[in-house]
Amino acid sequence: MTNDNFTDALQAEFQDRARTYLTYRRQRDDMTRLMDREKKPLMDVLASFGTEDDKGHRRIKLDEPIHGIDAIVRQRKVAHSVDETEAEAIARAKGLYDRLFKSVMALDEDAVMVALREGLLSEQEVDRMFPKKESFALVPEKAK
Repeated sequence: MTNDNFTDALQAEFQDRARTYLTYRRQRDDMTRLMDREKKPLMDVLASFGTEDDKGHRRIKLDEPIHGIDAIVRQRKVAHSVDETEAEAIARAKGLYDRLFKSVMALDEDAVMVALREGLLSEQEVDRMFPKKESFALVPEKAK
């Protein structure tokens, strides 16, 4: 399908922009690979020899600033997750289950479809319950 408004000039501009975009994309991927290759040895040295602060971050100062950076830091992050099985066991053992766990209302999609088939809900109502969301991605396609 062609569009009469897609002039030769627009086609040429598109081709130039696509070439630039794909070049930058390739450079980014190459740079990411190079950075990843350097990261592990830096992290290993920081883990062994970095000066640790009260938060568990390890830092080594650079001899002189590089692009405005004067130290490399191995930053410690701690994430807490819930062990539902353990939490439930403790709550039940302490008699706190009803206090610590709440029931969460959730829409039963299967029940919605049954109600639709039974004529209790209309297609328009179901469409309103499940609005469509559209998104787009820019995907380079390799030559076949």
